[in-house]
Amino acid sequence: VAGLDRLAHADADLRIFRKVLRNQVDQGFWRVRTRLRQTVRKLASEGLEPPDIVASMYQEPEVSRLLAALAARPDQGVEDVLLDFHLEQHEELIAPLVARYHATRPERTSLSTYVRSELLAQAAHQTAKVEVITPISPTKLRSRAVSPSVVARRLKAPISAQAAPPLRLGKQLPGAR
Repeated sequence: VAGLDRLAHADADLRIFRKVLRNQVDQGFWRVRTRLRQTVRKLASEGLEPPDIVASMYQEPEVSRLLAALAARPDQGVEDVLLDFHLEQHEELIAPLVARYHATRPERTSLSTYVRSELLAQAAHQTAKVEVITPISPTKLRSRAVSPSVVARRLKAPISAQAAPPLRLGKQLPGAR
């Protein structure tokens, strides 16, 4: 673990792995990492430069923020900068769950299982649709409104019957039901 601490500053994969080991991020984030790396590599193989890759994958204000991060960290590749961005967003989303997990330490439950079950339980109690953004091709992200039951089916996990405090799963769409 000490070796991870020394080397994590230089590599996004090591930063993610260190956070998973320390139960700061759930293991499900590896799927995001894999999909993001595939997308970036596909775009780069098509001849797109890092600024073009960012512009094709994101919208403002994220584009400006990510381009500034790329310029500030020329020693890191576009993949690492984008992974850091997604890791930060993911940590912000699950921060209340991680805090509750560490406070209660549910017996024989991993952080990943806890986060997934809590998100599903919260989705089950939402009446409004949520906006889900997913990569649909190497060059485009899809944004669509889905019901909480669709989220549960996609994750292929049972929805907990326990009531959960509200948590923002995505941007609430005005007037969506």
